Amino acid sequence: MTPLPDAFADPGVAPSMLGAVLRVSAALVLLAAAAWAFLRWRGRGVLSKREIKVVDRCALARGAGLAVVTVSNQKLLLSVSSDGARLITTLDETNPRAFDDFLDESVPNDAELAR
Repeated sequence: MTPLPDAFADPGVAPSMLGAVLRVSAALVLLAAAAWAFLRWRGRGVLSKREIKVVDRCALARGAGLAVVTVSNQKLLLSVSSDGARLITTLDETNPRAFDDFLDESVPNDAELAR
């Protein structure tokens, strides 16, 4: 049988080493709990003050898509790409336009293409 090192053989040293491990563990648990509480508190405050919300997103191609965004109770349709975001149209829920009507307005007609 291998004898214990002198530090562990002394009964006065072992409890202080165990106590140090327990104190460090308790400090780490308290630090983690404080960080978790702070992040939850911070997130709640930021979310309640936001006036811009992404309602829906749709990917069209790699790095490009459409997004419906609400800003101060107004819905906007945006095109989103790696170059940035551009306003396509505002969405009026009281007088919705058909998607086909929107496409007809945005696509140039034959006379404009002949120029």
